[in-house]
Amino acid sequence: MAETNIKVFDEDKLIDTTGLRTGIPFTPKLLFSIAGTIIIYIALNFVTLSAYGDNCAKALAFACATIFWMITTPCEMAVSAFLIATLGTMAGVITWSDVKSRLGSSAFYTVLGMAVVAMGIRFTPFGQRLAYWLLYRFGQKPVRMVVIIGFMTAIISAFVSHLAVLILVSGICNKLLLTIGEKPGESKLGKTLMLTITMASNVGGMGLINGAPTGNLQGIALMNAASGNLNLMVTYVNWAKISVPTLLITIVPCLLIYVFVCGLKNRDLKMPPPSYYKEYLDSIGKMGGSEYRWIIITIGMVTAMLAGMNTAQAALFFAALCMLPGIGVSNCKNVLKVLPWGVLMCVCMCPLIGTIITNNGVSDLLNAVITPLFGQMGPLAFSILSTMVFFLAMNLMVNADYGVQALVVTLTTTLCIGLGYDPRTVLLPVMLASGWMWAIGANYIVMMNKEYGWWEMKDPALPGFVTGFFLCIAVPVINYILTPLWGLSFYL
Repeated sequence: MAETNIKVFDEDKLIDTTGLRTGIPFTPKLLFSIAGTIIIYIALNFVTLSAYGDNCAKALAFACATIFWMITTPCEMAVSAFLIATLGTMAGVITWSDVKSRLGSSAFYTVLGMAVVAMGIRFTPFGQRLAYWLLYRFGQKPVRMVVIIGFMTAIISAFVSHLAVLILVSGICNKLLLTIGEKPGESKLGKTLMLTITMASNVGGMGLINGAPTGNLQGIALMNAASGNLNLMVTYVNWAKISVPTLLITIVPCLLIYVFVCGLKNRDLKMPPPSYYKEYLDSIGKMGGSEYRWIIITIGMVTAMLAGMNTAQAALFFAALCMLPGIGVSNCKNVLKVLPWGVLMCVCMCPLIGTIITNNGVSDLLNAVITPLFGQMGPLAFSILSTMVFFLAMNLMVNADYGVQALVVTLTTTLCIGLGYDPRTVLLPVMLASGWMWAIGANYIVMMNKEYGWWEMKDPALPGFVTGFFLCIAVPVINYILTPLWGLSFYL
């Protein structure tokens, strides 16, 4: 023990190059990120853009350098969030009042409340019960089983955090596959099912704002920040009017694409009888009070939001109910340990990039330079192009989703307003695409069920990109058809 302590002491140098304390060593990747960020900031500061605003060059430099840092850095997202707020004020492209105002006007409270409510599924057996019931009813044919599990994964993910559903369903299906004799790396059913769960949970996350609260609300916050004084907020109800039909229309074709591309056929294997799943279902026991309470709380939150209650207020209220003695389902101490604090910090501070671009003339620069290129493009074509760019960027720049989202949403919102379009409707497909990250196996969301060993890194690419391109066209078209039916407009 003494030798170990001496060794750690010796390695604890003035400069932590090994990452002993921070967990992030000085690697070529980190050095590239730091150097690239500095070079971009310095270089763009020399560009003459005073015609668009006294701080335009500095704001453009800061925004581009920040996004580059977010895309390339190995640091946690909370670190980037803190740097945006502090360095932005030091550089003079935002004020401290802008930073303070973000907490109240951002999606922080909404994401916090929704995350707490969603965690209830981790502390009750409801998720396992539902999965085994579905297998008991529909698990006799491989293709039907994959489609049904994928469909229900998507539906549940609309109400509960899609990441929580992904982790839950992946664990249950892994146990199922092993029990029926399937072997990781050799099972066509295992590969198809696990990849499908990943895609379905992400597609389901677009169904309601609370399905993927971080990405959905972050997109809305970025759009609102980039719209300047227009204050273009997307309400919970307007989101649901478009996204719920979109989810129901697109999820089955997406599931069938995975089945077809992965080559799964019913004749490939014989599935266990219903009695097999019934034993697992019976082992959980009868439905308990905590499950009923969590269902009631979740339905209550969604109903309150649909009825017009302030989204943040509803999320916080029902989050409190989840932890109240007697009627709650979650231990507050356990909840506080697993809350995604880094994500919450980003929700508060990443929209400051939109503020920087809007308040310092960068949006005027973008309109002057880029808008003429899109002058002949209608709202549908612009929506399809923007969604396609977002999908490709999110999947090619692996694990840089916050940086990509900040870049694409901010720029497309600025261009959309410059063209006279209402970003709340034209760019809603871009908002929905915030969680479409399933085409590259190295993505941290996809990796959440990679550990079980049912698929290889190359396997998500083909079905992932096929479903992604399908959605990039289908979702804007559905949005284009449904928007006028709800009395909404594509124009400001």
